Amino acid sequence: MILILHIQNKEKASWLIVNKKVEQQLDFDMQPAEDNILAKLDELKIDLQTVNGLGLVVNDASLTQVKIFTAIINTMGWQFDIPAVGEFYTDKNINDVLPEIIKKIEDSQKFSPLEVKYQHKADITISKKQPKYKMGD
Repeated sequence: MILILHIQNKEKASWLIVNKKVEQQLDFDMQPAEDNILAKLDELKIDLQTVNGLGLVVNDASLTQVKIFTAIINTMGWQFDIPAVGEFYTDKNINDVLPEIIKKIEDSQKFSPLEVKYQHKADITISKKQPKYKMGD
């Protein structure tokens, strides 16, 4: 059994249980500043010991979301020593990506960390706020 976290956009996601095809899917809304991804996984009521591969499919997400999702998949993969693979910022339908994810998992033998991939470079700027105090005289 393969467990896939599918991030559709910045507000919607799904957990999918796959055995060559999707057997179970749990769609849910993601709330800003609230991480309900693992709580939603509990709703599937599956034995994680039976999972032999993890997938992360991201259609659209912020940089922070991608970091969090990748960390979740990597932690689970490391904990159970199972392959973790991903497809980042794809415009493909989940059904078109599934064969690629399944093949990557089948080709992997053990856990290897999934690397974070970003669509855009981070936009880090210096604050324009002026301090209300002066340093030194």
